[in-house]
Amino acid sequence: MKHTRKILPHSLRQKFFIANLLIVAGAFLLFGVFLTYLLYRNAVRQNMTVNETAFHNMEYFITEKTMEIKHAVNTVALDAHVTAILSQPDDPESAAAWYTDYSTLQEICLTNTAVSCLQDLTIISDSNFASHFHSERLLPFVALTDTAWAGRLALFKGNCFFQKADLPETLQLQSASYTAVTCPYPFHYDQRTTYFLGYLDDTVFGDLLLPNAGTPYTSYFLCNTMGEILAERAGDFGEALLSLLQASDLSDRLSVRKRIDGRTYYVDSAPINNTNLILIGVQEYDRMAVGILKQNIGAMLLILLITLPFVAATSYIITRSLTRRLHTLKEHMLQVSSGNFNMDILSVTDMDEVSLLNQHFNYMATRIALLLDEKIAIGKQLKEQELIALQAQINPHFLYNTLDLIKWQAVRHHDSDIEALVSSLSDYYRLALSKGREYLPLRSELTHIEAYVYIQNQRFDGHIQLEFQVPEDCMDYLLPKLTLQPLVENAILHGILETDEEEGRITICCHTEAHNLHLTVADDGVGMEPETVSSLFTKIPGETVLSSGYGLYNIRERIRLTYGEQCEIRIQSAPGQGTSVTLILPDACPL
Repeated sequence: MKHTRKILPHSLRQKFFIANLLIVAGAFLLFGVFLTYLLYRNAVRQNMTVNETAFHNMEYFITEKTMEIKHAVNTVALDAHVTAILSQPDDPESAAAWYTDYSTLQEICLTNTAVSCLQDLTIISDSNFASHFHSERLLPFVALTDTAWAGRLALFKGNCFFQKADLPETLQLQSASYTAVTCPYPFHYDQRTTYFLGYLDDTVFGDLLLPNAGTPYTSYFLCNTMGEILAERAGDFGEALLSLLQASDLSDRLSVRKRIDGRTYYVDSAPINNTNLILIGVQEYDRMAVGILKQNIGAMLLILLITLPFVAATSYIITRSLTRRLHTLKEHMLQVSSGNFNMDILSVTDMDEVSLLNQHFNYMATRIALLLDEKIAIGKQLKEQELIALQAQINPHFLYNTLDLIKWQAVRHHDSDIEALVSSLSDYYRLALSKGREYLPLRSELTHIEAYVYIQNQRFDGHIQLEFQVPEDCMDYLLPKLTLQPLVENAILHGILETDEEEGRITICCHTEAHNLHLTVADDGVGMEPETVSSLFTKIPGETVLSSGYGLYNIRERIRLTYGEQCEIRIQSAPGQGTSVTLILPDACPL
């Protein structure tokens, strides 16, 4: 199983540093967000004000320019010579006089267009004079009555009508890149309808849409009521602008907010007085907002990058100052946990929490050192007393000599039963003590059990039968001594002797499986209830290795200390069917 390594700070200093840095950075970020929002709002408001001012300035300049254009046309239209020529009767006195009058009209038109922004001027009239002199300068009205130009002009109620120069269609004099202005005069030259058609270069109005006015997110358009764009300073609006111009009624002065194709636009429109011109300002709010927001965020990030090293250095210095004494306390605690009490006493100079911890640590370390010294002294005394008591209880040489003396007395008196009993008892204790060795081969353990069962049979008239089913290749496996004998003792005392007949058989089996040694002690005694089986591994207070009826709890703890947690004790038992206890010892090795 793979363990996931946590990428987290381990020391209190690192945690304080990161927390302090996050707090300062978070406060700065919160302040930056709030400041960015305020700057964003002010910038949007300022952009709207700049665009509004630029729009009004353009409206004023265009109004002035249309008045200048009308003045230039009126100068020709109201000239006394022009009025007299166009108002004369249809029957001229002489053809020479007509040529003279035409030359005069042409001279007046050329003179006025030269001193104005007009590129050229054409007079349209329904007089015979105009029909006679059909030219670039003078056109008969009847030739244009069926054109779209005449239809649009009939619907116009003002006194200055602007359109693209490709109208009227029959007039091929001017290029389509020019703008035409028609000034109709409601009064008649001797009951004759007369119009003056002037031509302007596109730059006349285009230069008035100031390239440096407004913001980069605003476009300005000068169009007529028919939807023709006569001049523009446009951004990249695509079809949105066309939809805007087609779907909106912009003939009145208005300032509205519109959503077109998922984008937000602010639209200002202003009709030019006494003309069919409309000035339109379109501001793309989304692009403006995003652009301003990017500028503000970029500025805040730059400030953050500049101030972050200073904030980090300051946080580190403050954190190091706050945790220096805690770090010293931690080092002393690590030394104490490793058993080293030979260290300097922590200084207690201030009356803060850290000084209080240092004071209590000094007291604790001193008390622990004293207690350890006392415990070591008591341990030495206890070991000495246990050794004395053990020597007093079991002196192998004295015990063996005594048993040999009893044995030879029995031989001397020809008592074979006592001789056999003493020999078994001698073998039993010799194997149990085994000269201090902790591990014995299975062969010796079985010999020890034989001696034990022989002794018990002397007590119980040979009612206990012992059977070994152990292959020879298992005889040399090492076991902690007295591993099987307690199981045999339990089988006799709590299994066989509890039956009505007080007799039975004990079978010891052994085999290896998957590097594990399986040892089974089975009896045909009274058996146990399931509740009794589940309580067998409960430690009995006061029970020791020398106690009678050595508990399974102690056996399990002994083999766990030797073989680890992988070892097992399995018990199978039922009332009247005997009991089987199996020890599974992993990684057991032969002698």
